[in-house]
Amino acid sequence: MPKKSLSIALLLILLISCTGYEDHQLQVGKLRESVNAVKFTVALTGDGLLQCDGSIKYKDILLHRFSLESNQTEIPSEFLINFSEYPELAQQLAADFVLKRNPFLQITISNTREDFIRTEMLELDPVVPPIMTGIEVESKDLTRKYPIGFSSEKYEVDSYLMANGIVLDNFTIEKIATLSLLIKHNSKILLTVIPVGDKVPVYKGKKNINVSVLMDSMSYNPFLTLFPSKTNKYYDGPGLYEIANAHYTDENENYSPINLQGNKFVIEKKFNVESLIGEYNLFLIISDGVDNYFYYDLGTVIFDNVAPEFDEVVLGNYYFWGNDLYEGKVYLDYSIPFTQNPFEVIFSGKVFGDVKDLSVDGKRIDINGKEDIIFSKKIYIPEGYKDISVRITDIAGNLKNYTLPLIVGH
Repeated sequence: MPKKSLSIALLLILLISCTGYEDHQLQVGKLRESVNAVKFTVALTGDGLLQCDGSIKYKDILLHRFSLESNQTEIPSEFLINFSEYPELAQQLAADFVLKRNPFLQITISNTREDFIRTEMLELDPVVPPIMTGIEVESKDLTRKYPIGFSSEKYEVDSYLMANGIVLDNFTIEKIATLSLLIKHNSKILLTVIPVGDKVPVYKGKKNINVSVLMDSMSYNPFLTLFPSKTNKYYDGPGLYEIANAHYTDENENYSPINLQGNKFVIEKKFNVESLIGEYNLFLIISDGVDNYFYYDLGTVIFDNVAPEFDEVVLGNYYFWGNDLYEGKVYLDYSIPFTQNPFEVIFSGKVFGDVKDLSVDGKRIDINGKEDIIFSKKIYIPEGYKDISVRITDIAGNLKNYTLPLIVGH
């Protein structure tokens, strides 16, 4: 067959194979987007059944494969691309988001014979949260708080930018590194590092504390809140998300930012802490306007507004332990000596500074000064079972009563 006739024949076959495909269209729609992920729909419209294979790419990197049928148009297929599943992309995505380089996801579908191909581009434009730049609690100096892993991430970002010939100022590089960490950890919470040697503030009998935070932007209505740590057993209120949601829904207090230099701002808040007990974290929260809240953990404070308590009672040799960050606790140990009188029980313990009064079995233990002391007291107990009463009062007047069951005998 002549070469011209062969070409005409192939063209006819191609046209026949495409018959009925002309009205099929690929439709892509965005549902939700954040710096961590994007959720979108994909649908194939047109008359007649058409089965296609599809792919989702970021630039030339394949993220996901899928199948699609044209008879599923009433319920479009939903896809969630979670960027944390592709950590090698984090720095590139972070740079594109911060620098507004309008990155796209490429969605392509084709049938088995690949004589039907459609491509749509989904633009990515998430809200990039500002980076927190400092914190001041009462008279303490304004101190930078960096996310965990920030130093190594900034080094990696510097290397990435240098390899791609991109020159940026240090502030923008810090923003890219912060965002890259958010993407890698699929998180809106960046845990921060308390510098070595920085003491955690412990407030005893305080009614109010003042907090100031230095930021690079006031665009997203930032606000400060104190939220108990996971180990705080005294708290049974709403979660952090509920607190943030209530704040933005109810349009609570607005801050009056103080413009310092250039684009740096200070927000301040006075907290009533008279009723707070135990360990709390100070959070800076901002909103991107679509129920996404970004949480910045600025550090830890402890409120010692609780009466002391026993953490552990040990039978045997002297044994003391405890969390040194907390004051106002008593640790007791008691031993039964092997003497001629088996009913002499020696109670020993360590008392932390704000205990004002301690009595064991009705006998007062002498406590002088505010320094931690170790005490020892011999108590005679008749043979058999007896409840030993322990009564503790702290300097704020809080009173606690405890009962220690004890059995002694030959």
